[in-house]
Amino acid sequence: MAKPDPLLLDTTRYPVHLEMATRFQDLDANNHINTVALAAIFEDIRVRFDTLLGHYGLVRTTGLRTVVASVQIEYLGEGFYPEPINAHVGTLEIGRSSWTVASVTTQGPTLISFMRGTIVNMDGDRPSPIPEPFRDALTRHKIRV
Repeated sequence: MAKPDPLLLDTTRYPVHLEMATRFQDLDANNHINTVALAAIFEDIRVRFDTLLGHYGLVRTTGLRTVVASVQIEYLGEGFYPEPINAHVGTLEIGRSSWTVASVTTQGPTLISFMRGTIVNMDGDRPSPIPEPFRDALTRHKIRV
């Protein structure tokens, strides 16, 4: 993946801010937050964002499910324990049955990572249109680029 568009590194363009705790077990031999731990943090960011928008309520009531089609992470700086990570997150793209979530993470003024994940709405083993209430929520939470 090429370096992210500088506009996507501007935290003020993101509609949602989440504070994520760091854990001692996230550290690697260099005493900074390991890249694998950052990937797990992104998974939590993505799920919290979808939950905030009401997606998991729809999943429970409709029988739909989601699968992750892709995840891309750019590591931009080092993160350290015990400072929390600030996650700025929003919708980047919306398709018929999929959407892309993007997040930039920071600790203080330091950029830690840029992450993007594409999620597909499924009905059984086939992609399914995004339900309108969730599509509306995704649209309201788009990143301003």
